[in-house]
Amino acid sequence: MRVITSEPPEGLDVREPVVDPETVSITGLASVVDLVTEVQANVTIEPSGLDVDREVELIPVDAVGNRLTPVDV
Repeated sequence: MRVITSEPPEGLDVREPVVDPETVSITGLASVVDLVTEVQANVTIEPSGLDVDREVELIPVDAVGNRLTPVDV
């Protein structure tokens, strides 16, 4: 899984993301599931930068980064 973060506001010390769970299951049509190369989590860091400990949508993508549907993560 890869976490994609926005450019953090200036002056914030941003650490490496902690991913939990580290693995996920992908279900759906075999022809689509077979194309999934990774799951991305887009994370926005707010200017306050106080807490980004939250659940985010997981996005299944193919080798060139295109979102794949219909797939359940």
